[in-house]
Amino acid sequence: MKTIIHRGTHEIGGSCVEISSGDYRIILDLGMPLMTKDGGILDQASIEAPSIENGILPNVTGLYADQVPSVTSVILSHAHLDHYGLMSLVHPEIPIYLSRETKALIEVGNIFYTFKQTKKSRMDNCQTFDHREPPFKIGPFTITPL
Repeated sequence: MKTIIHRGTHEIGGSCVEISSGDYRIILDLGMPLMTKDGGILDQASIEAPSIENGILPNVTGLYADQVPSVTSVILSHAHLDHYGLMSLVHPEIPIYLSRETKALIEVGNIFYTFKQTKKSRMDNCQTFDHREPPFKIGPFTITPL
């Protein structure tokens, strides 16, 4: 098993961790960063046109809609933008897992948020699970919802 922390160790926000084993790759959270890499304020243009180059997107190959998908799935931990804010950019063939409560909170938040990354989220084809539901498998990984 291999773990890569793409973002979230030296900054607050923008959480993104990759866990892989063999050909299976799971992304844990895909959050919007709260600030630039040097601690500055994010400009609206960068937020509305996220890219690896402008520091909004973590550099994860095979994850985004404009790439050939090679990520097995994305699991979102909770409904804070710095953990799910970039989920709309995930390739449509990659399943996104989240709890029913997280999904409900994101749907309510989408009513109030103004930037397009949340407005075009993939909520209609997410896979949901219940809190404390029995574990489920994704390839060699066992996911225990807590």
